[in-house]
Amino acid sequence: MKLKFWGWVVLLAASLPTQAATKEARQDVLRSCAQQSRDQSFTGDDHATFMRSCLKAPDDAKPPAFASSGPQKLPPGQVIQPVMVQPAKTDRKPR
Repeated sequence: MKLKFWGWVVLLAASLPTQAATKEARQDVLRSCAQQSRDQSFTGDDHATFMRSCLKAPDDAKPPAFASSGPQKLPPGQVIQPVMVQPAKTDRKPR
């Protein structure tokens, strides 16, 4: 039990720097777009339209790594085995 807990702690700790770097990168893009908008003196709807287009990912951008883990085709004859499920617990006694 302790090993399982520490495994999750290590996994979580390893993912934190990646999340922080991603957040900082997004904030840098937002700052850059906002600065460009101020430089061009956009206000109101023009500002909103510019920010949407500036923050939108380019059409040729690669999707995140986890996006490729979606449904995949299985080779013929291979079947996905369901995970073992425990039966529902019932607290009532049969009548």
